[in-house]
Amino acid sequence: VIDAVCPLVAKVHHEVKRRAAKGFDIIFVGHEGHDEAVGTMARAPSNITLVEPETGLAGFRPRDPSKVALFAQTTLGMHEWEAIRAEASGRYQNLETSRKSDLCYATTNRQDAVLEMSSECDLILVVGSDNSSNTNALVRTARMRGAAAYRIDSADAIRTEWLDAAEVVGVTAGASAPDHLVREVLERLDPAEGWSLFRVTEEDEYFPLPRGLRALLNALVSTVRIGFSAPWNGKGPLDYDRRVTATDALAKLESFPSGQPALPAAGLLGVHMVGQPVADPRLVEDGDLEE
Repeated sequence: VIDAVCPLVAKVHHEVKRRAAKGFDIIFVGHEGHDEAVGTMARAPSNITLVEPETGLAGFRPRDPSKVALFAQTTLGMHEWEAIRAEASGRYQNLETSRKSDLCYATTNRQDAVLEMSSECDLILVVGSDNSSNTNALVRTARMRGAAAYRIDSADAIRTEWLDAAEVVGVTAGASAPDHLVREVLERLDPAEGWSLFRVTEEDEYFPLPRGLRALLNALVSTVRIGFSAPWNGKGPLDYDRRVTATDALAKLESFPSGQPALPAAGLLGVHMVGQPVADPRLVEDGDLEE
């Protein structure tokens, strides 16, 4: 079994456990029933209160107002998190929270892009599942800026009437949406003037592969090298993992059975697309995951 829990989620779990052990009452901003919220709440059920972004802190009553901590589901909308943080900071003078934002970089970067893209697009389509918190946050972000925005599971969900009055369409996706679903949306739109990649930042964050997977890969490489008496230059596949993005890896996998190109030419008058995330997310703070 490989523990592949997102390090950002694991960091929140660790912070919750640490504050609970110190007797803090913890506000966790998230969505009831979401897998991440359920998992985080289970870390300290006696000390933690789930607060929905839409309702604020009205129902939260700490035992000691001087010992309150605040953490967030990593896939929240930035405006949702900021509103609760401002309310909590104004109410509890000694409020404790993470030194770095709990929000996932893949979520916040997309939200930044959607905020800027909304002024240029007549319509924004967000590819992702109905139970994806960060997908729904992208839809809310676009609508907050006054853009028409819809969540779709796939290209088949696009309605013709959405496109009737649209000359420029923005396409983005939830952080876990597969690349092929985005490509199929571009093919379905088939814009007359093609599509352009909309960027607001360069993502250079990095997480190493899970410890168990690193150990397995190193063992496999050593076994093959010894079994075939292969020469060794002192480097293995893990020495190059910073150079490969998730999109690159998926494209390679897809090329084996199908031989299809990594990304088709898409073409409406234009499409702006927020790119898929790279495989390298943000490093957690030093010592955050130490027990």
